[in-house]
Amino acid sequence: MNYSSKERIESKTCQGVVFVIRKLTEGRRIELSLALAETYDKLHLLRREAAKVATRAKSLLAEADAARIAGDINKLAEINNHPDTLETIHAWKKYYNFERDSIWPVYCKMLLHSVEGLEVDDNPAPPEMAIKDGPPELYEEILAAVKKQLGLTEEEQGNSESPITSNALGDGRVTTTSAEPVNSGETGGNAAAGNTAV
Repeated sequence: MNYSSKERIESKTCQGVVFVIRKLTEGRRIELSLALAETYDKLHLLRREAAKVATRAKSLLAEADAARIAGDINKLAEINNHPDTLETIHAWKKYYNFERDSIWPVYCKMLLHSVEGLEVDDNPAPPEMAIKDGPPELYEEILAAVKKQLGLTEEEQGNSESPITSNALGDGRVTTTSAEPVNSGETGGNAAAGNTAV
């Protein structure tokens, strides 16, 4: 048996670029778990804080739905600017930003093996340079491939919305859901890293 521990992927956004992702083996899963243990502790704390704040805003969900159905723009604007709504949005953004900035780059660095066909400032780009200084659209492709290696569904890969999101464009609509978010870091990231505590 010849097991391939890597997957070659042609970039869809950067013509001529191929990147190679390491498959998530048990050894890499353990490495990731150890490397991210403290970071996940902080992420869990932020998630608990956000969920606690969101419970105070739950009553606003029903009010927002009723106001939307009634077409009451003034009530929707009031809910958008309610301190509990704003605090909830801020808490979930803090959580998701921490996940984006502290969790996913570590996964990418550990699972990205190589990049071919990419130069940054006239120099061939090794993996870390491709992540740090390469085109943002390439990073997004690498991240999607990493999340796929972690076993995340497309829904889990793309879900980065808070349970209550305010429409900042000012058209008076509030988008609400009552469920906690399906979060890539909570769903696949923890399981992939061997950390299942919530």
